Amino acid sequence: MGNTLLISLGKFYEPAEDSFLFAENLDVKKGAQVLDVGTGCGILAILAAEKAAYVVAVDLNPHAILCAKREFGT
Repeated sequence: MGNTLLISLGKFYEPAEDSFLFAENLDVKKGAQVLDVGTGCGILAILAAEKAAYVVAVDLNPHAILCAKREFGT
């Protein structure tokens, strides 16, 4: 996983200021269950997975799903 995001440019919403602001303020409790709707590249789901017991990340865009799967290593 690491700290590097593999982003497929131009195919879906890329992380921007709002994504990073959300990430900095994401408060996931240990053992929580998280649903990330519109996951994009999966950055918030990845951060949530550091504490959550279970994370589901979904997106309508197949390019976003492929990118998120690469990020999670699945």
